[in-house]
Amino acid sequence: MINNKTIVLLFFCLVACTSNDKEALKSADSGLIDVIATDLFFEQKTNSSILNIKDNLVSVDHKVRFDSLLRAHNELAILRINDSNCGLCIEVELEEILSFKAKLNTNQIVVFASFESERNLKLMTKGLSGSGIPIFTIDYGELKLPADEVNAPYYFTINSNHIVNHTFVPIRGIEPLNESYFNAISAVFRSGTRGL
Repeated sequence: MINNKTIVLLFFCLVACTSNDKEALKSADSGLIDVIATDLFFEQKTNSSILNIKDNLVSVDHKVRFDSLLRAHNELAILRINDSNCGLCIEVELEEILSFKAKLNTNQIVVFASFESERNLKLMTKGLSGSGIPIFTIDYGELKLPADEVNAPYYFTINSNHIVNHTFVPIRGIEPLNESYFNAISAVFRSGTRGL
């Protein structure tokens, strides 16, 4: 299946091939093309991974266990963040998942965070307070997902068999890609839950 990021990359390549001012276009868009191509590589490499994660993982506020969430739903959407990601990037994606949760009225969204300082984690995620989106702290390197190498917040879904799919690394400045991603995975969440 072709995704919107692939379409954007193909569009840039087509424009680059047909442009009269190839040098100006090359310098302006080569960085973005590299970012898109790298993200696509790591997204595809991450999909179909099996996530070996402790089922007894408890949320930061100790209100929910990961295994109970996974049993209650067919799939979970996960935002992966860590303290080496840019702060603004994390803030933008936290706002995105709040909007997504409100739009779909779903409890199938989770945050996996790796922060050395619990205080910094709480400061960064204070906007999620009261949202019902659980935050789980994950040790660095515990997930062993290829997308961690991008060093940016990213999304993926996980099913009850711990299989990762729908990996997506957002690109700042191309917000329609986020909207497109959330619309695409909305069907996953509308397929139903088994109750919590």
